Amino acid sequence: MDGMPRKSSCLAHITETASAAGFDVYRSPETATVLFNAGVQLPLGDVEGMFQFQFSLMRLQLAVERSLTRIAASTGRPSIIIFDRGLLDPKGYMDEATWARVLNELDSTYTDTGFVKKGVTESYLLNRYDGVLHMVTAADGATEYYKYGTVKDDSGNVVIRHETPEKAVALDVKMRECWKAHPNQQVVGNGQGGFGEKLEAAAAVVLGLAKKTHPVEFAMAGSRTKQEELEARAMAAEERATAAEERAMEAEVRAKEAEKALDDVRRARSA
Repeated sequence: MDGMPRKSSCLAHITETASAAGFDVYRSPETATVLFNAGVQLPLGDVEGMFQFQFSLMRLQLAVERSLTRIAASTGRPSIIIFDRGLLDPKGYMDEATWARVLNELDSTYTDTGFVKKGVTESYLLNRYDGVLHMVTAADGATEYYKYGTVKDDSGNVVIRHETPEKAVALDVKMRECWKAHPNQQVVGNGQGGFGEKLEAAAAVVLGLAKKTHPVEFAMAGSRTKQEELEARAMAAEERATAAEERAMEAEVRAKEAEKALDDVRRARSA
């Protein structure tokens, strides 16, 4: 997932929608924001510094992606992993020479024995993702919602956005260009229905991609939802039956108390 600000709200909505559809949902944070919040400064104008920054960013993201993928696979449950920006995004922030150098230095494989194979290709990075969801920047059609500098997202987390609205639009186009070779690139723009409409469209794209690329797991998720619904109904029915039984017992106790009281009255009259 790449593009617009306010991705935290979008991720939350996608998570809610996909969870309701029966999926476990994993969300990876934006790696650049993690680094900036850790005190890292963007080395503008420093060619070697920019290489070290982008290489470190991509290496960290690759490690997180591999870890989340392994964890999700180990559960055996239908899962969706959403990455806040993918590994082709950094290409839009560096020149071709630096990009080629980063690709040559990244670890393509890693084993428990410590063996590391150097070098990845753009095809390798593209093939890591089942789909690419591009959220058009709010600077393009919804400028009143675009914030830049050191700002807070919809969840109150501090994020750092360096681009002015004009630069954001230009970068948005560049991001789409970086991912154009992916067969499942989906673009969600800013429509007349506002941000709510955009959220619904994004969630629909994610579920559509899940169904298209992993139909078996998608069916499993649906079955899981139905099973949970059946279990919930059975539990509700059991609770209703228990409540009815308790009411019947209470009524029986009251009836016995009333009968005892009536007997006491009769004995008192006889005396």
